[in-house]
Amino acid sequence: METRRSAARRPARRARPGRAAGAARGRAGRAGAAAKAARPEALFRELVESSPELLLAADARGCILHANPAVQAALGVPVEALLGRPYMEIFSLPAAGLRQAGARIAWGGSWRGEAIALRGDGSPLPVALTLNARRDGPGERGMLISARSIAGRKHIEEALRVHRDLGLILGTTHDLREAFERLLDTALLMPGIDCGGIYLVDRPSGALRL
Repeated sequence: METRRSAARRPARRARPGRAAGAARGRAGRAGAAAKAARPEALFRELVESSPELLLAADARGCILHANPAVQAALGVPVEALLGRPYMEIFSLPAAGLRQAGARIAWGGSWRGEAIALRGDGSPLPVALTLNARRDGPGERGMLISARSIAGRKHIEEALRVHRDLGLILGTTHDLREAFERLLDTALLMPGIDCGGIYLVDRPSGALRL
């Protein structure tokens, strides 16, 4: 009986402070590691969403899985309307470029070249296009697509071509009237000139001459 009473009076064993503190530090460490691991992913997502370049991800069939806001801003099409569509409906490549891109992506490579992006209103937007193969896991393949507008560069190239043609006209034509007419015809092809024709006005008579 005395032994039982002694056992009953014995206080319960308390957890050692050091062991409890260690467990708390372990939990805090795991939480900190998880937060640290999630930080690069959040930064990468922010980088993609704020990039001025058109960035898209596609599955193995080339169907769009994700597009950043720059795609919607450039094409005038909501991102939701692009999801599930083949990238070839958005970016038009030359036949040779399309074959080459398909072969390189199939082997896990990449392709770079020029293409035409089709805006929502049907107007073309020249772009520099890059296609990169991606692999999410065993047997899971896809594609990363990036594009940037080269409309400004194309505008300058066209203006230089027109100016070069004007110089050739002046150098090969001896008849002044013929040269002037050809100059006017060529000027109509210059970017930024939106009109049906250029006319000359004879001020004394008020007559119009082409």
